[in-house]
Amino acid sequence: MRGWTHALAALAVMAAGAAAQTAEAPPLSPSRAEPIVFDIMRRLPRTPVGPVRTALLRQLEQYRGIAHERSVAIGGDWMTAAQMRQRRERYAAALVEVERMLRAMDRREPSDPAAVAERRRQQREIVSKLRRAARIWGDPVLRNFLTAQVELLDGDFLAAERLFDQCVRSQPLVAGFYQGRALARSGLGRHLQAVEDWVALSYLRPGEPLVVEGLREALQAVPGTQIRHETFRTAGERLAAIDDPKLRPRRSSRGRGSLWLMPGTDWQGDDGSLPIPPYDTLIARRAVAVPVQAGGVLLVGSDALADAGALLLEVAPGRYVPAEPVRLRWRSSDSGAKSLPLAAIEVEGFAFAAVAPGDAGAPPPAAVGDAWTVHAVGEPAELGAAAIRRFTATVKSAGDGGLELSEALLPGEGTAPAFDAGGRLAAFLAGRTDVLADNGGPAVVFAPADVAAFVDAAARSGRPGRDGGERPVETVEGQSFILHVIAGQGGGQRR
Repeated sequence: MRGWTHALAALAVMAAGAAAQTAEAPPLSPSRAEPIVFDIMRRLPRTPVGPVRTALLRQLEQYRGIAHERSVAIGGDWMTAAQMRQRRERYAAALVEVERMLRAMDRREPSDPAAVAERRRQQREIVSKLRRAARIWGDPVLRNFLTAQVELLDGDFLAAERLFDQCVRSQPLVAGFYQGRALARSGLGRHLQAVEDWVALSYLRPGEPLVVEGLREALQAVPGTQIRHETFRTAGERLAAIDDPKLRPRRSSRGRGSLWLMPGTDWQGDDGSLPIPPYDTLIARRAVAVPVQAGGVLLVGSDALADAGALLLEVAPGRYVPAEPVRLRWRSSDSGAKSLPLAAIEVEGFAFAAVAPGDAGAPPPAAVGDAWTVHAVGEPAELGAAAIRRFTATVKSAGDGGLELSEALLPGEGTAPAFDAGGRLAAFLAGRTDVLADNGGPAVVFAPADVAAFVDAAARSGRPGRDGGERPVETVEGQSFILHVIAGQGGGQRR
């Protein structure tokens, strides 16, 4: 299906000529259809009856179908899950052929010129086969990542750096992309730049032995003429902070047979070959997380965590720390809270100015006229700025039929917390992220009593003192934070 970006651009041009139409943002160019669906849903209320609205409605149904099929945009076309699976099978078959070629190659070091020439011919043939295999992969970001690994094997560090850099720019929270760029930069002799990448890795994957090893080796490779550089000094401090003599590398991340630090299960490639990714594509989601325990436990909408391979909490602009799911400790009286689509996560080494749960700081029952502040963010990473949208919603009704607010979440915004005038957590609003439902789903407010029970369960479910008191704890202020989720789609993944 071609021309999807051009179709939205044409709609924007048509809309510009309508007097009643407000200015629109530039058309989206995501790799999935979900952000396009939600963007159209947001445009519809501002679009008067006429040809523009008719075209938008037609586009809405078109992209709902594409989203339902879990298709991925590849060069202006949409590739279905079945087509991605076919490419995966072709890729795997190509690697089987590479393995056959590797087994047939004499592993002994050649001595005479003819044997050396034959070895080089075989290696060139294998690299060529790997390069063609990498280009089979459907998703363009992972295709670049696999191709960059081939260039790394072939010693073309400049081409590898360029491709790894494109991966970093596309998905800046994937550790393996920085790992590859660091290796390429080391091969180019750009040792300080390689150090910078290893430092970035150390925040995405703290405690990972391969990162400690990689940073140490990168620092050792820096020429003596550059050891007074600020990058060298701060990286040395970072190494001292993360180096634990009890940690031992699983295996070297250098050269062939690399272990790639990817979301979910790390990718292991055989000697002289490539790994088989466990998913077809990587998708990025966002959610608003609310601290409910000073020791580092936060609440978040559970939908955003589906098939999560990496969870990274943005504790300050541009600063991310890994998070982990927490298993909740329920009481027999918490039956209503158990059904809420919420989840608890935990971060290590940080303390929060927690939203006080339970009797210590629970807000009074909601009353008509109460003004709440809602903190929301678009769940698909391609949908809008990576910042929390705050808006005021007044309680319109608070009867047995549930709560009704004067304002609702926008289509595509995930489960969102609401705070009362005193800054206390009052409720959660259900996310509107169903592409098949009108406006992404109904405007639902979870029962405050159930939310309070969920908060209590989360607050008592953390693992206090898991650092053993040895590492410093940093205190972070804030009512809410953005949780960034990297998840795999396809290849056996549900979403």
